[in-house]
Amino acid sequence: MLKKYLKVFKISFQLVFQYRFNVVLQMFFGFLPLIALISLWHSLFTDNNTINGYSIEMMVTYLIVAKVIDTILMPDMHWQVNEDIKTGELSKYLTKPISYFSYWFFNSLGNRIVRILLSIIPISIVIILNMGYFLIPNNFNLLFFIISLIGTMILYYMIYYLVSLFSFYFVEITSFFFTLEIVLELLSGSLIPLDFLPNALRNLINFLPFGYLVHFNINIYLNRLEFSEILYGFTLQFFWSLFLYVLIKILWKKGLNKYESVGA
Repeated sequence: MLKKYLKVFKISFQLVFQYRFNVVLQMFFGFLPLIALISLWHSLFTDNNTINGYSIEMMVTYLIVAKVIDTILMPDMHWQVNEDIKTGELSKYLTKPISYFSYWFFNSLGNRIVRILLSIIPISIVIILNMGYFLIPNNFNLLFFIISLIGTMILYYMIYYLVSLFSFYFVEITSFFFTLEIVLELLSGSLIPLDFLPNALRNLINFLPFGYLVHFNINIYLNRLEFSEILYGFTLQFFWSLFLYVLIKILWKKGLNKYESVGA
């Protein structure tokens, strides 16, 4: 069973590498705004001061790591899922002995691996430019940080796959995709740490899945969380992934009935 999905992973890996130059260019241009953002924060800090508990070193590290997480973990398969449903291409997957959900998970996983490899150069350049401000975590934090990234990858996939299934119910949802990306960028802590948001909003986000996409991971990296807080975050990552998976199963079943009823 797993063998056919590993083949999907391999094919996805190879296809992205065929366009590696385009991906590398996207990486380089994607990191240019980060350099400008870091310069902005440098202008806001004065010598030896902190803002909301963040030093300039912590802030620069936060911005770099947040950009890395966005670049390598945020999926883009929702566009193709939307296209498959709209054009009827989904039918060819339904006739095959594979899970459409699993197919895109392994396809997305292969894409992520390539992005990690191709982003090494631009990431290294940004870190070298900010060498005096980039913090390195200890081994304990690094281990939990890597575990949290796995949870984030799964959670990101669940969110985007769930939203892509709205294509069963709406004729045009591409504008919703763009809106989702903007909202997630803010609520995940990708633009700024969630500590800078109003307390009421921050407390709400800390219960929702969004705060465990970027902000949670980086706070582990920066050693800002106690062990109990890390376990709580892992628990919520698991809970929301499971909850979203249940919603996916429900939307898929109802959406598939609607899809087949119109003769696709």
